[in-house]
Amino acid sequence: MEIKEISKTEFDKFSRNHTLNSYFQTSNYATLMNNYKYDIMYIGGYYNNELLCTSLILYKSIAPTIKYGYAPRGFVLDYFDKDLLETFTKKVKTFFAKKNFAFIKINPEIIYSKINIKDKKKSVIPKSKELITYMRSLDYEKLRNNLYFESMLPKYNAIVDLKEFNKSNVSKKCYIKSHSIINSSLRLKKGTLEDMKVFYEFIKEKSNKTLNYFEDFYKVFNKNEMIDLLLIEINYLKYLEVFNDKYEKLIKESEEINASFSLNPYNNDLYIQKTDLDKKINELERKINIVNTKLQKGIKKEVIGGALVIKTKNKATLVISGIDDKFPNLNYKYFLYYNMINFYKKLGYSFFDLNGITGNFSDNNPYKKLNDFKLSFNPFVYEYIGEFDLVINNTYYNILWNSGKLKKEFIH
Repeated sequence: MEIKEISKTEFDKFSRNHTLNSYFQTSNYATLMNNYKYDIMYIGGYYNNELLCTSLILYKSIAPTIKYGYAPRGFVLDYFDKDLLETFTKKVKTFFAKKNFAFIKINPEIIYSKINIKDKKKSVIPKSKELITYMRSLDYEKLRNNLYFESMLPKYNAIVDLKEFNKSNVSKKCYIKSHSIINSSLRLKKGTLEDMKVFYEFIKEKSNKTLNYFEDFYKVFNKNEMIDLLLIEINYLKYLEVFNDKYEKLIKESEEINASFSLNPYNNDLYIQKTDLDKKINELERKINIVNTKLQKGIKKEVIGGALVIKTKNKATLVISGIDDKFPNLNYKYFLYYNMINFYKKLGYSFFDLNGITGNFSDNNPYKKLNDFKLSFNPFVYEYIGEFDLVINNTYYNILWNSGKLKKEFIH
């Protein structure tokens, strides 16, 4: 086998048609990361002039004479073909040793275990377990198995099978909240680059990336129509109509409870009902006042949330989503996800990747709400084999770890 640099056209043609195709292994992603401190290189592994494997390599100089590489979502090859993996790995090590690389980080999208979302038990795939052992023998340094989001990319992902997705196989809570009466005031629509500034306001607290980054992200993937910015728009007139009806019902209920309570002021059950109802009325008044203020300013419709989605072959992948926090009890997030999933189902995609969840399924998980929310859409949950460093030069690699440079670069 011969390893050599290839053109982005050759790279894209191979990568996008491979079983392990991922938006991280595209020239679009390379262009994006080239704007953010990474140099880029496309490599191919040839045998008898046939291209058998490829990879985008992002790289940096981390010390005066030392570089490291990163192949996001791993090399694009058949990892279970041991001869191919061994030959490619050895050739890659020789190729990058000449360029003063210490290591290349990879995180392949290869399933290690499937997780039953009902009892949270793992079913480990034997050949994936064997693969990890084999990779270690080829100088792939297996990094720690994280439960949360400590690595470059999530180790646990929730993926919805769009062919099977329907209202009967999501949780009851999910369906009810997705179809709440207030959702009649909402609609899902496609946005453009001009909407990114508004969308960024909903995600800036959950991302360490800048507005410029997300604008660049949209631009580079939109060149190939690989990205959608989906937005939730609220119609405040419809919203007010629904909540005025609800308000009138609560006031009527409150009058009845107050009448009963005045006749029996020491009844604790009535007191609790009265207090709870007063809280609901106060909260509803707050929301109605916000909407009335909007309408007085001439704002009849407004974007209140959205999601950024990448499309590759037969899969749509959620990049990031965000919701306005002014009305936290209106189930906007359920509306967004349910309708977003249906949107791609109708377009003929096979899978919708909800992106990362954590591997901790206990009640003390600090991300329990995130897990429970995504699991309510009845996805398949996969644990990938994790993150590896292919050590190119042991001396350089140890120098970087001992100096603390790698911790600063990768551990957040």
